[in-house]
Amino acid sequence: MAKSSLISMVLVLGFYSLLAVLLTCPLAFHLSDMVPGSYDVWAHLWNLWWVKKSILELHSSPFFTGFLFHPNGADLGLHEMSLANGILALPFSSIVFAYNILCLTSFALAGFGMYLLARYVIKDSKAAFISGFIYAFAPYHFFEVSLGHLNMMSIQWMPFYALFLIKTVKEKKLISPVLAAIFLLLISLSTWQYALYILLFTLLYLAYLYLNERAVVVDSIKRLSLLLLSYLFLASPALFPAIASVLNHERIPMSSLQTAMYYSNDAVSVFLPNGLHPLYGDYMRGLLQNTASGWSNYPVSSIGFSVLFLIACHLAAGMPKKEWFSEKIRSALANRRMVIVIITFTVFDALFSYTAFGLDFIAWIGFNTALFATILLYYLVKEKKISFWLLSAIVFWTLSMGPLLQFFGRFCFVLPYILLLPLPIRAFYRASAFMNLSVAILAGFGFSELSNRFKSRLPSFIILIQLFFEFLSAPILLSVTNVPDFYNDLAAVKGDFAVLDVPTPPMFIETDRGFIIADMPKYLYYQTIHEKKTIGGITSGMYYEEVNLLDSNPLLHELRHPEESSVLNQSLMQKANEILDYYNVRYVILHKKDLDEWDKAKHGTEDKIEQTLGLSFSENDTAFEDDEIRVFRVRQENISIEDSN
Repeated sequence: MAKSSLISMVLVLGFYSLLAVLLTCPLAFHLSDMVPGSYDVWAHLWNLWWVKKSILELHSSPFFTGFLFHPNGADLGLHEMSLANGILALPFSSIVFAYNILCLTSFALAGFGMYLLARYVIKDSKAAFISGFIYAFAPYHFFEVSLGHLNMMSIQWMPFYALFLIKTVKEKKLISPVLAAIFLLLISLSTWQYALYILLFTLLYLAYLYLNERAVVVDSIKRLSLLLLSYLFLASPALFPAIASVLNHERIPMSSLQTAMYYSNDAVSVFLPNGLHPLYGDYMRGLLQNTASGWSNYPVSSIGFSVLFLIACHLAAGMPKKEWFSEKIRSALANRRMVIVIITFTVFDALFSYTAFGLDFIAWIGFNTALFATILLYYLVKEKKISFWLLSAIVFWTLSMGPLLQFFGRFCFVLPYILLLPLPIRAFYRASAFMNLSVAILAGFGFSELSNRFKSRLPSFIILIQLFFEFLSAPILLSVTNVPDFYNDLAAVKGDFAVLDVPTPPMFIETDRGFIIADMPKYLYYQTIHEKKTIGGITSGMYYEEVNLLDSNPLLHELRHPEESSVLNQSLMQKANEILDYYNVRYVILHKKDLDEWDKAKHGTEDKIEQTLGLSFSENDTAFEDDEIRVFRVRQENISIEDSN
């Protein structure tokens, strides 16, 4: 590699890093005391802590933990642990600082990876830089950051994998399939959901190439085999626990049709402005709020008008001429059978649309637009008039809409994703990450064609400024990482014992989209401070035996399901200390605010829980109390579960 080329790449990476700091403001000023996002961010901080503790301190597998669901522990084979991020965080002493660095580098490396991919595909460094910016700083990325999804914000490895996949097919260097396998491993260890999508991306690319350049695919079979074997070898330590989890446990269903629709995109969300923008984000969310539900009213897949304009520039230069469309129409009308089919379809469409949508004109437009777009796409693919990147963008855009097409909140018809409902994928909008991968390349082509047409740099500069404005999602949401003083005191208490959090996760609450799990993930973050085992817990792959273990204990059942008993079992309450001590529980921690929220979902819960604890403990058993928590000390008896084993 030439020295000048190396310097230019360092400068590009540095510039993306600077943009990451600017666009995530004020994160850079709070690297040690705050984290971006909320709710699930606490679970991912626990993941970083557990990976480090299991590997460096316990010298054990991170795919099983005894710190959750005490005393049996929890299988983490399918848990969204984001092991890749956990390993990258090992050198850092603070999990908060490590999380923030990983967040910032996800932006910088995503931009740099896309820059390398686009430069290889487009052969234009300036256009490649624009592609990198679009991919790294798209609203989808910021949305996952705002939710605290460290696994899902790790989109940086996909363009590297795509680059070396293409090189594996088109070049004879054996290093390319090995590097592709390494980046595929990083994708898989970030989240298995992206691994499934990247598999679809790979199959789509090879199928497209096989139809258009069959000899190239045949020539690359050995290199593709090397890629596959290298990946299986490298990923086997993580694949075997995942497979074992599938075979040995019965998962609690996390996805239903209602849940799938809640976490799916509306078809128009791609064409709407950024829903996180500080100036008009609230308006955009409100625009869809009355017509859609869930993430559909949050245009997370927005790619901005500037990107749409660049893609239009590219398509205008490469799409078939109008004569091609005219010829297809004339040949269809000249075919008597085709005329009969068109008439029959028109009648059927009118009857179906009226039956399904009544007089809902918007739903009718959405249905017919999608239908005719599908027919057009079929002919474009058949006649080889469409590029792979456009085809990929359309496919993953379709997948992001989930099992049913939504058009301004109206359900129009079934989409292919309904066949994938049995897979452990709950949030279908995340296919947007792969749509953005292809969209960035298409926009890069458009920028290259636009800049070649105009000698002046002004249009390019205007496009860059417009992109910066449209993608602006600052200031990002930050959460304070301080904890109640009790947890620091608890960390200093020596001994191997457990604590019981009340409410005790996982809690199942019925909503309009089915049963959801109220997991109280901040309890997991508290555990990273006190480092004591807990009764209950939460993992992304919940199993029936873990929940049944909690509910089989009469005291825990009383605390987790107070609505099921109209009369308190006073004899059970009198034995509470004995039961808890048997399980080696030293402290019971009542979370006041969470109990209040639970009471809103299930009225009367708060009073029954407080009565239960009031009968189980005396005032003298209170070890600590502030505005957030009240801690009861369990009186120790003579026997515990450890002693009886």
